[in-house]
Amino acid sequence: MEGISIIIPNYNKEKYIEKCVNSVLEQSYMPKEIIIVDDCSTDNSRRIIEKLAKENETIKLIYPKTNGGVSKARNLGLQNASYDYVTFIDSDDFYINVDKLKNEMKQLELLEEKGYQGLAYSTTVLVDEDGKVIPCRTNRRRRKNEFMKGNRVLKTLISLSKQKRVPRDYCIRKETVLKVGAYNYPRNFYEDLDLLMRLARIGVFFQPTYETGTAYRQLHNGLSGKKATDHSKEIRIICDQYMKNLKLIDRVIAIFERYKTELKKKIVDIIREIA
Repeated sequence: MEGISIIIPNYNKEKYIEKCVNSVLEQSYMPKEIIIVDDCSTDNSRRIIEKLAKENETIKLIYPKTNGGVSKARNLGLQNASYDYVTFIDSDDFYINVDKLKNEMKQLELLEEKGYQGLAYSTTVLVDEDGKVIPCRTNRRRRKNEFMKGNRVLKTLISLSKQKRVPRDYCIRKETVLKVGAYNYPRNFYEDLDLLMRLARIGVFFQPTYETGTAYRQLHNGLSGKKATDHSKEIRIICDQYMKNLKLIDRVIAIFERYKTELKKKIVDIIREIA
């Protein structure tokens, strides 16, 4: 059916879930359904989401019997989505732009008018636990045309993943996500990057709106609070896996992009030593 389903996995986010859901309900382009998959929360989450569901008939609640992690929860939501388009947002994040969905659906329509399958995404901003924007490089507006098609997207994702600048919370056809096998359970760390790599591999177009869309909350006790070395290790594992699909010249470019900061620093050190 024509329309979009919002899928929200939740686990013990009683402090943030209502803010997340309300930001969806305030969108200028309203979703047909909001699917909340509560992954066996042990806090007050269930009481809060059941109250929200009573107040809005578009909210659909799913309770897995066992805790399976974010990828399994998203896939469960995807399987129960009734509409042609889907998007995912974590329960501790929120839409910071009321036109986020409208902008992305407009971009998807433009892609599909040309006969392309694709996804449309907006820029994210990092916020702290209280929802205040964190001044940092990753919050800067991205260049236009950063993401393109197929192997070019794959190469760009590899080069940008080190800076954690890959698309998040994008709108896409449900059938396109299912075509590549959805989220790679039991991966629950950089599962978005893994999915994007597979979408790029089948030639999906990545269409930016050039607008800010989602506030991505940085929590000290969450995955975003992990050590930088843990992030780098996981990114390397995923990128190395999919880099094999690139032509030699594209692999060389991707590797250079990954290490160019270190290379520049090394060159500066060598020049100083010679001088």
